[in-house]
Order: sequence, then C-alpha cells, then structure tokens
Amino acid sequence: MQVLPQEHQIMDTANEIMKQVVPILMVPINRYLRYLILCTTYMRDMGIKMTELNDAKVSVKEKRRHNISNNLEVPAQVEGWLEAVENIITKVENVPHDTGSCFNLKIRHKAGRNAFEINEEIDSLMRRYKEIN
Repeated sequence: MQVLPQEHQIMDTANEIMKQVVPILMVPINRYLRYLILCTTYMRDMGIKMTELNDAKVSVKEKRRHNISNNLEVPAQVEGWLEAVENIITKVENVPHDTGSCFNLKIRHKAGRNAFEINEEIDSLMRRYKEIN
C-alpha cells in the first residue's frame, strides 16, 4: 500500500499533535500511580515524621511551660504551631493504616495521597519549629 503525500502530511501533523498531548495527559496518570505504588513508603515516612513531630511538640510545650513559669516571653508563633500540630495529628488518625495488604486501589490511592500531603505539611511544620527554637 502506498502512502499519498497528502496522507503523509496528515500523519505528520497528527504525530506532532500527539507528541504535545501525551505528556500533558501522562502527568495526572503518573501522579495517580505514584500515590498508588508508593503508598506503603509514604505511610512509613509519615510514621517516622510523626515521631519527630511529637518529639518537637513535647520540646515546644516544655519550653513554653518553662518560659511561663519564669516569666519569660513565649514567642507568638508557638500557639499557632501547636494548633497546626494537633490538626496534623487529627489528619493522621483519619488516614487508613492497614493498606499494606489492601487490594482496593481507591483506598490505597487515597491513603498514599493523604500520607504524601501530610508528609509535606509535617516538613513545613518542622521548618517552622527550627525558626521557633
């Protein structure tokens, strides 16, 4: 079968369009698969980071108590930081933790996405913690 010049031009145009469209469509698909496949890793990282965050919370509370008992100034951002930590703790409690043997892809995706987002929030809180101390 012989390809006519006009058909060849149409195929080239379609090929160029596909080269532009496919990468755009792959971004959400890759993100979805990343949450699904790395769910266990994100959950493990979240547990490690939560331990560090709880240690930091205890440290900030002790420092706040010490400053109050010695009539020293408590930094203004401490209360907001502690509230943010409590919000994170609430979010972590709402993430399903038994996804290791879960074959429900929707649950694994949601848990992976939530754990990833919580990890980002914890990182932000830990950066703020370093500013407070």
